[in-house]
Amino acid sequence: SGTPTGNIPLGATNITIAKFTYRASGEAVKVKWLPFRLTEAGSSAAWSTAANVDADIRNIALYDDAGNQIGTTINTPSSCTYGTVELTATTYICSFGSPTSNINYIVPANTTRVLSLRVYVQSAADVTSLKGSLLAPSGTSGFTGSNNEGQISFQTSAAPGGTIDGSNLTIVTAPFTAGQNSSLSNQRLVGGSYSAKIASFSIGASSAEGINLTSLTLRTSGLVNDGTVNALT
Repeated sequence: SGTPTGNIPLGATNITIAKFTYRASGEAVKVKWLPFRLTEAGSSAAWSTAANVDADIRNIALYDDAGNQIGTTINTPSSCTYGTVELTATTYICSFGSPTSNINYIVPANTTRVLSLRVYVQSAADVTSLKGSLLAPSGTSGFTGSNNEGQISFQTSAAPGGTIDGSNLTIVTAPFTAGQNSSLSNQRLVGGSYSAKIASFSIGASSAEGINLTSLTLRTSGLVNDGTVNALT
């Protein structure tokens, strides 16, 4: 339920695009591998070409809520760390771990872990939205079999049983806006007025991230008639 919704900023590093819960009941469970999928929209360059995926995203990683990294970071998507990368025009499939190279991630008995899928959305990314998903352990990247093993019973199971999707996240490309505050109309001022308000502006950050504003440059100009300023902007 805590998976992100709404917007994410272009150029964001280590941004969480989806969260999933993983529970071990009755005994500790070893997770051997976890396939995942990224789905994009709005790109003019199809993800079926690996170089186009690399141009949009990097550094895909999975962390739990105890601060542990699960598997290794996939720095370059086209070089899928485990298994064989699967590409379509709008999707990218890879895995953390594989049947022959396990990540051996342990979920303690009767414990629920929250797994966060994180990526770096490159500043020149040509996508308008992104979605992260966990996939069933078989049938992707050429894998078969069960990816979970109980640490007392040594029974095996497959989880998730199907695709679990995060939310579609819109990528915001304009993090800062500035404009005239229309609530301040034209003013008539008396010569010699002190601290007179001659302009008002509105500034704001996008819904994707906050902005640290370090400076503002302002300029005033006057319209002169017969040596007297009769208007200011």
